[in-house]
Amino acid sequence: MELKHQVFVNVNDAGYPEVIDQMTTEGKGLYSGETIEEIRQRYPKIELRDFDEVIEQQEAHLRTSPEMISEDQFNDALEMLPPDNWVRTPAGESFAFAERYSGRMTTIYARLGRTYWRFIDVANLGHMAIMERIGAEVKRRLPA
Repeated sequence: MELKHQVFVNVNDAGYPEVIDQMTTEGKGLYSGETIEEIRQRYPKIELRDFDEVIEQQEAHLRTSPEMISEDQFNDALEMLPPDNWVRTPAGESFAFAERYSGRMTTIYARLGRTYWRFIDVANLGHMAIMERIGAEVKRRLPA
């Protein structure tokens, strides 16, 4: 049986799962040395969860929909730090902001035709996936 990486998690009022400590094989917090009952005295809503699932929940909570921005905002971000995963094609371009928002999450910038966009997602999101997200947002905004 494979042991999963378990963590003590407190879900805040906004629904964001905050990792408080990692559980050891002895059932105590790696950093605090406390049991879940002891940690619960400070964090009444504490839960034990799988670390990978918590990361997925955090990323889902932080992910945003594409929002239209100005060309100046796009260029400011492009010129602020060296871009990650910068791809340019005749139809569009995209890059990930080098500074991370949290963990793997960062701001993604894109140009589709003459429109400019940004949203938060994983830094390694591919160019085609970015263009698909922007295309879906453009279609969503079209009148029915």
